[in-house]
Amino acid sequence: MPAACLALQDREEADVNLILFALWLAARGHRLEPETGQRLLRLAKRWQGPIVGPLRRVRRRLKQEAELPWAEAVEGWRRRLGEVELAMEQVEQLLLEQALGSVAIGPCDFGAAPVNLGALGLARLLGAAEAVLLQREAFAIAQGPSG
Repeated sequence: MPAACLALQDREEADVNLILFALWLAARGHRLEPETGQRLLRLAKRWQGPIVGPLRRVRRRLKQEAELPWAEAVEGWRRRLGEVELAMEQVEQLLLEQALGSVAIGPCDFGAAPVNLGALGLARLLGAAEAVLLQREAFAIAQGPSG
């Protein structure tokens, strides 16, 4: 699943947190209203733009700079930046959940995934192989072990 998330993030410039949030909601049987999706999208952009995005750019830039002095130290700082970036993405998840409010847990709703992705401005991802994989994985997890 991490590879699929990174592919969508890198190739499509998609906010993986929004994708996972849309699938999490669908797995709980929740469909986003378009207005709510747009509100959550604005919230995510206000977090991604000034906070997560700059951390990601610095981390990636450090990875590209092969000739930096003190390579081991720089690599350690790059890893630490990655940890901070991940922590800030976790904060984004909490912000999204808080902004939505309480969500009743219902049966897994496979049809809600495209509705939720569309409401969050991510309809362009519906045909992406990685998005399909993430949806399958999310619903498999939500349904628990089979058999």
